[in-house]
Amino acid sequence: MKLTLNQQNSIGDAIASAGIKYQDLYEELFDHYASAIEDRTQSGQTFDAALGAIHQEFMSYKRPSKTWDYYSVWETEPQHGLERLQFEYQQNLDQELTTRQWQIVKSYFRWPAIVGMILAAALSYQLADLLPPTWIGIILTVGISFPYLVMLPHVWREGLRFARNERKFRYSLKGAVIFSRTSWLVYALNVSNVSNAMTGEPIWQMQMQGFGTPVIAAFLFSYAVSSVSFWQLYQEKFKFSLAQ
Repeated sequence: MKLTLNQQNSIGDAIASAGIKYQDLYEELFDHYASAIEDRTQSGQTFDAALGAIHQEFMSYKRPSKTWDYYSVWETEPQHGLERLQFEYQQNLDQELTTRQWQIVKSYFRWPAIVGMILAAALSYQLADLLPPTWIGIILTVGISFPYLVMLPHVWREGLRFARNERKFRYSLKGAVIFSRTSWLVYALNVSNVSNAMTGEPIWQMQMQGFGTPVIAAFLFSYAVSSVSFWQLYQEKFKFSLAQ
């Protein structure tokens, strides 16, 4: 069965009205809807009846039971329907990306990559010892900005395709999850801005000697490793599929 444009629009509207907001998940759901509708129409059902039945199946999906349900601690999560499915796929993809990024970071500390890590650590210490506080602040700012700069071409392409009506939604699930993972970088900078109890200055502005140098070097090294691992993670392809 070849879907007409009106039928395709009907499927898209049904999915969008249920709370889906990411293009890649939308496309996966659309394929699933279309395939299931084709099976039903070949069995004699009308398109409208098939679409209604398939959509109802998805909207009947409920959050699996969890411990502490009695105390309603999960009320902030979507409880049913496609919104619940979207929430679970977002969680699963975040876990997958977390696991993969840690694998990437661990690979840096195996031979021969560990040689580069030792050199990077030594360079970080030298920079922390020699550079003035202003330059340390600039380097930390660049470290925070790097993941966002890497994602700019992706965000631009998504926006351009959305403006040209080549996609139904502005953002992708993968892009949203990866973007959310950069929040810890901002948190780390906030930690580096905590004032030293003795001097009243932020940690990254402490004098480049004694206790201050190792702390600043650790921040510089961590941001360098994070930036490289983020770049590698971003280049990889992640695909998810709906369970049949």
